[in-house]
Amino acid sequence: MTYRSLQLDVGGTITTDELDERPDASPAYEVKSETGAVLASGTATVNAVSTTLASGVARGARAVTVTSASSIVAGQRYRLTGREDIGGEFVLVRSVSGTSVTLVRPLVNDHASGASFVSTRVSCAVPASACDTPRRGCRVEITYEVSGDARPVVSVEFDVTRYSLRSGLTLEHVRTLDPLILKRAVDGTWWPDVIAAAWERIVARIGQQHDPGGLVGAIDLQQPHAVMVRLIVAEQGVGEASQAHAEELRAQFDRELTLLLTSRAFDDDQDGAVEKHEGFFRTISLTRA
Repeated sequence: MTYRSLQLDVGGTITTDELDERPDASPAYEVKSETGAVLASGTATVNAVSTTLASGVARGARAVTVTSASSIVAGQRYRLTGREDIGGEFVLVRSVSGTSVTLVRPLVNDHASGASFVSTRVSCAVPASACDTPRRGCRVEITYEVSGDARPVVSVEFDVTRYSLRSGLTLEHVRTLDPLILKRAVDGTWWPDVIAAAWERIVARIGQQHDPGGLVGAIDLQQPHAVMVRLIVAEQGVGEASQAHAEELRAQFDRELTLLLTSRAFDDDQDGAVEKHEGFFRTISLTRA
């Protein structure tokens, strides 16, 4: 699950690709607190991409031609031919040239000319008034219809935080630490996704003992983030050597994260003051999933 947070007294936009189908129109949404109280409501914005295939394409292809590539963006996911149970699939775009769309991974299914190529991305504005106190477990509940039929409500969680974790990690930084990282990765690796997945693991580790939004100050978690990216790649390998390398990286990640956070204060209730009962970071024990 993606960790999302909005700034205290500022608010922002919650965006999700979790809808299984493209809505008929702009969905309604409610912003709710951890107790279920409605803090705000509104009409969501649906991404503009809604086009079709200009020609059929066979499974295994890594490019498709669409009738219009307007607003299609590299790095985003789109729904091709509808839901998976009717032969559709999500595709991740690597690049766009004219009406030719290159994909990160080969297609799983055949798709006919005229098949739908749409975005299911929805964005919901959360006002500052709904972010007037630090909260964990808030949610945006999205209500929508497809072909006039109501679909299950999609719930997207987020926290309201005084402080924000950050990392400026790029693939180039990872390559500096591990020049062979590209060779170690499996075919079809999309590095922004790997970097994002590594970040989610870091937030989850911190969240084992503290509110991730309670880490005081602008601390950059780039170094342990880079190790976690390397670990995810190593976990995809096969054989004893790959698994041994993964174990080494798990231990290194534990050391890097603990070293970085040991002297950092946590303000768990995020009231702007570090009380004695909150104090400083304590060691997190790593266990293999």
